[in-house]
Amino acid sequence: MSEDNILRLFPSSTNLVKTHLPALWNQLFPHLSSSSREKCAMKPIAFDISTLIPEQHHTILYTLLGHTPNSTNSLKNFPVRSPLLLVLALVGLGLGLQGFVMIRQDLWTWRRVFLWYSGMNLGAVVCHCLTVLGSKEWEVGWALDVASTGSIAINMILAVIYQRHPERRGRRFSTQQLDQQEFIVNIASLVLTLALFMAAYYGISQKVPFTAELIYIVLIVVAAGVFGWTLVIPVLVNPQSTPQVNLVGKLALLSCAGSVLLGALGIPLDRRICEWVNTRTGSRDFLATVSFLDVFFAGCLVGMQFLMVYVLFGVV
Repeated sequence: MSEDNILRLFPSSTNLVKTHLPALWNQLFPHLSSSSREKCAMKPIAFDISTLIPEQHHTILYTLLGHTPNSTNSLKNFPVRSPLLLVLALVGLGLGLQGFVMIRQDLWTWRRVFLWYSGMNLGAVVCHCLTVLGSKEWEVGWALDVASTGSIAINMILAVIYQRHPERRGRRFSTQQLDQQEFIVNIASLVLTLALFMAAYYGISQKVPFTAELIYIVLIVVAAGVFGWTLVIPVLVNPQSTPQVNLVGKLALLSCAGSVLLGALGIPLDRRICEWVNTRTGSRDFLATVSFLDVFFAGCLVGMQFLMVYVLFGVV
């Protein structure tokens, strides 16, 4: 179910694993018979969304998402490749905007973490749910997802460093200073993400090896390491060493770290989901659209919710 998806998203690293660690690959994605593979294939489910969009825009929207309009394919039976992920991504988009608005202005790095979390989810809606696989529109959506995730990682690293500086923590600014700071940060953040997007789109469209891996996986792993080592581990090992983090913040940090494990379960669970689909005698359409991406985005959603609690209420 997820094998084709992960090969398409991260072709360089997954082909390395498939070639040099075949036992691990076969454990995660076991060889299936043609009939079982057919049952687990991620086939789009058609939805009627024509009533949500003015009729004069139907053809334009359908074409913008990489589809070819004809008498049978329209917004009346629009193919959605992952309905569950679509819901999770839309909720995540709203959560990111909520965090950006609610977090106070001087915590600019944390605000950008949530802003680009919205960008990541917007890219996921386009790439994983609505566009035709392999189309130019799909490449744009995946590049937006990759670039936004890279910006999340960079801003998270900066947020942790900023918070750990005692001379900066708790500092307050005047309204004029905040406005000036906000303007500079907005420009820098947009330029950074635009640069990442251009690099990601070029690499994805031109099939440059390890493009998505370097911008997406490497940066997010580094950010997770910095976040865990600087904020989570001190809470676990010696809670008294973090007096600036109250009980709510400590619980939120631990819950946030735990959600990473939920997201990481996506790939190992893929095999079990496929086996379950093959035992079903009823409709398999919806179950067959579930992949590691749904579990990963669910873990991200839970983690970001706890991260918002930490930023808003957990730091003294």
